[in-house]
Amino acid sequence: MTSAKADFVHLHVHTTYSLLDSTLHLSDIFKKAKEYQMPAITMTNHGNLFGAIEFYQQAQKAGIKPIIGCELYVAPSSRFDKFPLGIGESSYHLIVLVKNMQGYKNLLKLSTTGYLEGFYYHPRVDKELLQLYHEGLIATSACMHGEVASYLLRGDREAAIKAALEYKDIFGEGNFYLEIMENGLPEQKIINNGVLEISRLLSIPVVATNDCHYLKADDEEAYEVLQCIQTGKTLKDYKQIYHKTNQLYLRSPTEMKSLFSYCPKAISNTVLIADNCNLSLELGCFQSSQFQLKDGCITDKDLVKIAYEELIRMLPSTDTCLSKERRNYFIRYLTDKYGIDHVAKIITFRKMRAKSAILYVGQALGIPYADVITIAKMVPADQIISLDDIFSKKSHFRDAARKSEIIEKLLSISWALKGLILHTTTKTSHMVISNMSLFDIIPLYRSHDGYPVSQYSINDLQKLGLSIFKIPHSIRQMT
Repeated sequence: MTSAKADFVHLHVHTTYSLLDSTLHLSDIFKKAKEYQMPAITMTNHGNLFGAIEFYQQAQKAGIKPIIGCELYVAPSSRFDKFPLGIGESSYHLIVLVKNMQGYKNLLKLSTTGYLEGFYYHPRVDKELLQLYHEGLIATSACMHGEVASYLLRGDREAAIKAALEYKDIFGEGNFYLEIMENGLPEQKIINNGVLEISRLLSIPVVATNDCHYLKADDEEAYEVLQCIQTGKTLKDYKQIYHKTNQLYLRSPTEMKSLFSYCPKAISNTVLIADNCNLSLELGCFQSSQFQLKDGCITDKDLVKIAYEELIRMLPSTDTCLSKERRNYFIRYLTDKYGIDHVAKIITFRKMRAKSAILYVGQALGIPYADVITIAKMVPADQIISLDDIFSKKSHFRDAARKSEIIEKLLSISWALKGLILHTTTKTSHMVISNMSLFDIIPLYRSHDGYPVSQYSINDLQKLGLSIFKIPHSIRQMT
């Protein structure tokens, strides 16, 4: 006899791919979702689709329906308008969830265009783009930084109603929901009251979410320190500026139903939305695709072979090593030859190692640098080792922690943050090449040097069946 599935689904969840704004690893999410017997779960990171293929595969392995989504940044007017506004005034938040393949393709377009055309503090789309690429997507009004919520907090009821109507018109009947939350923040009460009134007035359904950023309530301090790393503030300064809540965690269905007992429809709508999201990705689907040249068709693999031959032809025979300048020249050559939409650099994610976590956390806690360095030097090179294992194997490390409450906190938070993504960069010697426009099949962003970069890692690109070109470091590697 199989257990009944939970009658609540989390639809607003940030992971470590929301860079420095979540302590949630994908493995944490699926372990907890299985414990809660949730039939589905989503990933809605800020502006990007980093890790979407990994998320999709891990969810399937766990027996949970994956709902790929994103918390988009929506420009207040045009995405091309980049006036000197503050970071909080340059965009509103909007959750979008993929229903089907059309929705997936449209979300690729939205995320890519947000980076390539609308970037200003964040990758921004606008309502013109939402109108073009809304099919196959369900939208929800997001957190207190959403447009409807922002107007309600300003006391502008009419503007909030107008914004809600615009999103309803863009996404269509049944594809736009107003979010309500119970997160302990005083502003949220104002938003909930206004949202429920607008829901009744405009017949727009509500949905209960929790804007999850960490796993358990007691992970809140580690999350605050992560925010300090992102903003460069100390924890003391952070606590003076921001309202404190420890409720942005992956709550159980039982907790959520209890919190929203006054609006049970908001709970049942989470399952309704999940039931309508049924994306099926065919991994490996881009293998052996063909590229149309003037002299006929060639496959992606032929493209890679030709690229190697071109590289050899372009290099003087005296060159034994490819300098950075020559490699960049060849990247430009490939881009010019095949088109900017057929060649892209590949993202890579730099994660926090134990020693670097200690340095960052120590700064956030305001611990003297000399003390932090002393502790960091005690940490072994093994990145997998647990804090308990270090304490058992290195008595001087254990003694240092036990003598000082602040050092004990430094270590416990550092280990909580270890393995989270610090920032993105690009692989120096790999590129993805495709006969199809990359704009149509993967999400992209723009590197500091202006080139398109895949939002998917090299492993995820290979799972999709895309061809990878490796620029060798020397002639010897090519022969």
